[in-house]
Amino acid sequence: MIYTSLRGEFRLPRDKVYLNCAFMAPVSIRVEEAGIAAVRTARDPSFISANDFFDSTRRVRVEFARLINACDWQQISIGPAVSYGMSAAARNIPFAPGDEIIVLHEQFPSHVYPWKRRAKETDAVIVTALPRGDESWDEAILNAFSPRTRAVCVPNVHWTNGTLIDLVALSKRVRKADAYLIVDGTQSVGALPIDVQEIQPDAMVCAGYKWLTGPYGCAISYWSERFNNGVPMEENWLARKGSENFAGLVAYTDEYQPGALRYDSGGSSNFVIMAMLNEALRQISQWQPGKIQEYCARISDDSIAELRAAGFTIPDRAKRASHLFGIQVPERYDHQELATYLKNNHISVAVRGSSIRVAPNVYNDQSDLEILSDAIIAFTSDPAH
Repeated sequence: MIYTSLRGEFRLPRDKVYLNCAFMAPVSIRVEEAGIAAVRTARDPSFISANDFFDSTRRVRVEFARLINACDWQQISIGPAVSYGMSAAARNIPFAPGDEIIVLHEQFPSHVYPWKRRAKETDAVIVTALPRGDESWDEAILNAFSPRTRAVCVPNVHWTNGTLIDLVALSKRVRKADAYLIVDGTQSVGALPIDVQEIQPDAMVCAGYKWLTGPYGCAISYWSERFNNGVPMEENWLARKGSENFAGLVAYTDEYQPGALRYDSGGSSNFVIMAMLNEALRQISQWQPGKIQEYCARISDDSIAELRAAGFTIPDRAKRASHLFGIQVPERYDHQELATYLKNNHISVAVRGSSIRVAPNVYNDQSDLEILSDAIIAFTSDPAH
């Protein structure tokens, strides 16, 4: 269990309350120093060998596979963004005219646009799941199923308010329909325990700069063997079989590296980014997502209770994550005005939809959440607002 804040492992300013990891994680001192060391290596490229192009990404794949309990690190690919991995997944699902692709209402755009394009290319149909009345997201998704459902493209938690999706139960329904389950793990992997052997997604894509606490400009994906013979988004030399032999690169081959390595983007072995991401994954494994989840719950429970008593709506913990939750603000208040008020008081959160999205992590403590709740209550208590 994490008993106290790990703020000392970061360089966050002491006069600010940063509760916005769902927007972007601050890199820790360890991750920062790993990046600096990698930059310094570039001063003299004679120290960089052919093996470094492969070892740097292999270390990241191994760490990520361990984090999500994947059996084979060769089922992990590296790209620049979530949209890249989602586009590769969409490209390799054989849709027929009239096939249906389920997405969520107000889902993050990078997990919607690739499916909209693929639907247009194949005359498939986008079906948007939206809870009606007292329906949960799980019920809304299941009610969106039809005999034509071919792909279900959802996150683990809704990015606007942290509402949980039961991926294990959903996966069983998807497999029964012989459909594909494509997961955006960006707002969950790193802060919430994820087991791909239990969930059995066909693909899961995750940005590196949020809950994985890595640098911007990278994403990492898990692929089931169902995609092992697919067509990648691009044809980069690193993804080809035997590319470790630099002297033989002009002996062109149609064969790819094993597993899902074909889905790597060109330049994926960027030495600075990989050094930082590898260190970030190592520190997440040490902190343990389950313990991060427990810690976030412990430091936020009292403030959530105070906000509920003041009339704000926040989902019960059983229905949401503890590292990301939404505070539903009554319609009579201007959400953007409240966000500006909080920013002027050096509190970083985000407005997403009709919610104030709060995203604590290990560098926060209970006082940060108390400062937030006190500021929200002060704002709404002021007749000027």
